[in-house]
Amino acid sequence: MNVAGYPPFDRGLQQDVYIKDGFTNNYYLGQVWPGPTAFPDFLHPNAQAYWTNELKLFHDVVPVDGIWIDMNEVSNFCNVDGKGQVCVNTASQGCPAKGASQTDCCLECQTIDATNRLDFPPYPIHNKQGAGLISTKTAAVSSYQYGNLSVYDTHNLYGISEQIVTNKALTDIRGKRPFLLSRSSFLSTGKHSAKWTGDNKSTWLDLASSIISVLDFNLFGVPMIGADICGFLGDTTEELCARWIELGAFYPFSRNHNALGQAPQELYLWPSVTAAAKNALGMRYQLLPFFYTLFHQASKQGSAVARALWFNFPTDAKTQAINKQFMLGHAILLSPVLDQGATSVDAYFPQGLWYDFALRKLAVDASEGGVSVSLDTPLEATNVHVKGGSILPLQQAAMTTTEGRKSPFTLLVALCPESQAQGELFWDDGEQVDIDAAFLSASYAASYASSSSSGSVVGTITHDSYLDAAKLNIESVVVMGNSKQTPLVAPTQVVLNGVALDVAKVVHYDSGANVITFSQLPSNLVIASSFTLEWK
Repeated sequence: MNVAGYPPFDRGLQQDVYIKDGFTNNYYLGQVWPGPTAFPDFLHPNAQAYWTNELKLFHDVVPVDGIWIDMNEVSNFCNVDGKGQVCVNTASQGCPAKGASQTDCCLECQTIDATNRLDFPPYPIHNKQGAGLISTKTAAVSSYQYGNLSVYDTHNLYGISEQIVTNKALTDIRGKRPFLLSRSSFLSTGKHSAKWTGDNKSTWLDLASSIISVLDFNLFGVPMIGADICGFLGDTTEELCARWIELGAFYPFSRNHNALGQAPQELYLWPSVTAAAKNALGMRYQLLPFFYTLFHQASKQGSAVARALWFNFPTDAKTQAINKQFMLGHAILLSPVLDQGATSVDAYFPQGLWYDFALRKLAVDASEGGVSVSLDTPLEATNVHVKGGSILPLQQAAMTTTEGRKSPFTLLVALCPESQAQGELFWDDGEQVDIDAAFLSASYAASYASSSSSGSVVGTITHDSYLDAAKLNIESVVVMGNSKQTPLVAPTQVVLNGVALDVAKVVHYDSGANVITFSQLPSNLVIASSFTLEWK
């Protein structure tokens, strides 16, 4: 086949932006999903202009919001011949042939000098594919990039260099914050792109190990990370898919994805999986303001979004070996089912009070020290707990984030053993490139005195330059306590910013759950306003 005549390729050739063959000084040719492939050299000074122009031409036809960058290790199906020698590839007619697999090498190969020490180093890696060659399934390491840098030296930079150039291109084209998703990663990937963990399998082992991957990459500075829910390779099962969405709904990056040729695994295919997804994703969408605040903190402070239990409880030795539970920030504890046939979870709760997020009431009193608890977890359920001492800003679950962002807020207050709680909110338009241009930041603090049966929730605006925040009201405040340490009493007086409210209208008291809910609050109580809510 003649690769010339394809305009994106021709423009790149004119600007000399492709990785070069190490022996003919021509562009290096490999094979990926489209067929014969020339690889842009993202270290080349012309690469940014070339890539921005190509993406703009595409965006003019298909105005995408984000770009998914796959195969960017870089991956190559065709670089090793049957003799186990790296090849310089030339285009073949009809490549790939009709009916042939895209992954079968279909390019003509000219065997190169097998004595070069880049493709044939003195320490062979003996990988299972391609006769153990170091360049198996990737570009030949004897090819080179701008400045005569061999791919042997630059290989690990290919994915990150593409992320940097793509992020800038999409930002310049749209004038908005871009969404990028990458398979390859390197130092600083978290600044430029989200990541998924690659080609996992539809197995219970891969379900469980995905937690470790998510936690690892949060430590590596890549907080927007997740695994392919229900698995990528192989056919999933109804039970596995249900349990996976119950976990995956709380990955920082959450998506269902599987391979060509595998059985369909959309979440609506099984009634039980649909119910599990509605339950878990419904909680995720409520938690999006909390997630968003965690991501802002990660971008500014380098903190982790998903955290191992030892990260938040470093002095508790029992947390050090736990890899089947994890936390979101300091406040949310996830304890998913990870074993086939299981309908319960043996979960560990570090010292503190732990409230059931779905039921809005105290679930585990570990105020005297960490405890292990067996949690009944039917197939369509999952375990999400709020640590006492937290205040979570929530919105209503919706079909899209666009709609959810328009819904009223709820402040969920989970009192600690000392009858206090605190939390934060960061909010902007979700699209501005300059994260500091226009935003709202707020802090929340709550306290309760059992002796006088009085309490307060105080919201303090620490920065307010995002005007649209004034359109979002705080619809309700839910205060959860421990009936032994903080026995909440039905309020007889409620005051908001010095103005008495109608107790019969705004207060719902659940003595069994030990919860006070303040709802139908005045419409002028918005997230962009400081406030003091007091009761006794």
